Amino acid sequence: MLAHYHGQQAVFSELGKSLEVSHTTIRSYLDILTDFYMVRQVQPWSGNTKKRFIKSPKIYLRDTGILHRLLNVSNFDNLLGNPILGASWEGFVVENIILRLSSKWRYSYYRTSTQTEIDLILEDENNEIWAVEIKRSSALTLKRSYFPLNIRYS
Repeated sequence: MLAHYHGQQAVFSELGKSLEVSHTTIRSYLDILTDFYMVRQVQPWSGNTKKRFIKSPKIYLRDTGILHRLLNVSNFDNLLGNPILGASWEGFVVENIILRLSSKWRYSYYRTSTQTEIDLILEDENNEIWAVEIKRSSALTLKRSYFPLNIRYS
């Protein structure tokens, strides 16, 4: 079930209903998988903005090979035609960026209740903030709604 949530916000109550357990049990299971380095939970950014935030973490299976196996994606051609392609690429990039960060950096994601989203926010100990938008596309465009955040884009 987590493979289908890869790159999305965890909805603990929905997962709990599907498995007939409580949302707190789901949260505990997810924390165990995170402790075993199977899952990465990226928490929402808590910067000082006036917009309402989503508070659920985004879930990524840390190994995209395991993700593809759980979703029965057996080869590259099958992956290219699969709807998971974008989320798989996002998870791969997020994991590789986070693994290379020094301890001075904190990472999170940004999403408002109006669905404005930035995939990865990097913030250092001097409060320098970098926004990373990850897309598998040959022509990336940033939405106008990102610019009022006063975040440095690269």
